[in-house]
Amino acid sequence: MPFLAILTKFVPTKDLVIGALVVGLLILSWHFHEKYVDAINYATTVKAESVVALKAANDKIAADKVEYAAQHTKDLQTYENTIQTSNAQHSAELDRLRSFATTGKGSTVLPSPTGWSTAPIAGLPDRMANLFVDAGVCANVVNDLRQTRAALALSYAERDSLTGK
Repeated sequence: MPFLAILTKFVPTKDLVIGALVVGLLILSWHFHEKYVDAINYATTVKAESVVALKAANDKIAADKVEYAAQHTKDLQTYENTIQTSNAQHSAELDRLRSFATTGKGSTVLPSPTGWSTAPIAGLPDRMANLFVDAGVCANVVNDLRQTRAALALSYAERDSLTGK
């Protein structure tokens, strides 16, 4: 005889159904309890890993800030040295131009203190004879170009220190 047939003779069917429901509910509650415990453990693990990752990221950011500050100070010093060199070269060039102008050895390109020579340069058409610019203006343009080149070099150095190149 099958087991259920024997069981139904001694226990009413209604009680068997209720017992099966209770056993099923106990199994479900155990299953959901395990899922809940796993979720709590996962959240705790993720939180601990997040704290570790955040600390590592903050340490890396702090180290990068220190490295960038040191590199920036070095770049600024290089920029200042370049500007000082440029200023010294500019002063020397202006002194040479003044010396050349005071000796009276002027030309249409570097005029003497008396001003421009009105004589056209040999081989140039008349309309091109007066296209030359004052030497002082040229020296200032050259100095501005030096300073611009120094500022550009500083900008590239800052970019390289930020990007790690």
